[in-house]
Amino acid sequence: MIVLYTLLGPILSPALRFFWFWPSKNSAPSTEFRSSHHPKMKAILLDSVQDFISATKLYFAQFPVQTNFLSTISQAVLTGNRKFERCYWWIITTSLAEEENLLQSNDHIFQNMEGKVIGAAMRAVPSGYILSPMSEHATMVLARAISEMDDNFPYVVSESATLLAFQKAYLSLGSPGSLRTSKPLESELMYEVKTLLPHSCKDAESMISGRVATMDDFSLIRDWMVEFSKETGMMQTVNMDNYTRSMIENGRLKLLILTQQDNKVVSFANCQGLVGDAEYGGVYGRVGPVYTPPEYRGRGYASAVTHSLSQDIINDGATPVLLTDAHNSTSNALYQRLGYQVVCEDLRWTFDP
Repeated sequence: MIVLYTLLGPILSPALRFFWFWPSKNSAPSTEFRSSHHPKMKAILLDSVQDFISATKLYFAQFPVQTNFLSTISQAVLTGNRKFERCYWWIITTSLAEEENLLQSNDHIFQNMEGKVIGAAMRAVPSGYILSPMSEHATMVLARAISEMDDNFPYVVSESATLLAFQKAYLSLGSPGSLRTSKPLESELMYEVKTLLPHSCKDAESMISGRVATMDDFSLIRDWMVEFSKETGMMQTVNMDNYTRSMIENGRLKLLILTQQDNKVVSFANCQGLVGDAEYGGVYGRVGPVYTPPEYRGRGYASAVTHSLSQDIINDGATPVLLTDAHNSTSNALYQRLGYQVVCEDLRWTFDP
């Protein structure tokens, strides 16, 4: 049985720095990949989403915004809200030999433990890989492991430094997958809001209202999601029926309606769910997607529904975050007017079909 632990940095008190994880009795054996260049590091492919969540909990707490996609997707898989063909759950660990000072004083804690988690990645097939922040050496170990186990992924996304390091490492391997042609890197900005500012909708508050979507809205939301995908080029491999159903069942899909026009729905914003822990890095709720049909644009409806959903997240004791195309000036201006501030830049590296 492989035993893993994570060591949290100085952001937590010493009393909270030690965390270890025992896989459940039903866990399938994990697969390990070691690097000859970095023998103290290894990539471990876990077969259980529960193992992945437990192993990465404190590591993700150090980067709660940057790892939000990893957290929300893994939680959705755990609860059954999202289903995929297959999921790859990777963690990168480093040898305990590098932690001799801790071993001397805490040997009873570290017995039989595998190593310190220094990175994580996941892939929900048919989508691509999402990487947590990690060092250049860790990306080298991960790149080699993925090339041996899953060399035909469609894309990889991470914060800019990690993505560039992974790209360099992966291309150096010369594997069949690494020789594919790829598109130019795409830039996305991750935002969070600490103080929510008023929205810019031009209609009076008495003329608009928000409500949570129900299955009666399924056809409308699915059709809008199809249009969203066409316009943005995102979510091309997603089954929209399943995705729309999961959004509605999650209970955080907010609709903006016109109260004086038979409650006509004119915009929506979704929250992927609240993830994190108030004691370890905080709780976060990711907004997205946000969509307004062309005929209703220019009136501040997207601003109003995003504001309403963001306020719901804040009321639930969480911090709203979101991701948007760095080159979409309209979206970036909208979110910034609401008080959202850039946390980091993500890069997406996509291979040609």
